[in-house]
Amino acid sequence: MRSMAKIIGTAITVMGAMVMT
Repeated sequence: MRSMAKIIGTAITVMGAMVMT
């Protein structure tokens, strides 16, 4: 279950980076 949260966090970070670009 912890891995799922980590994956979601990574996805959010990637999305944020894309928006910032």
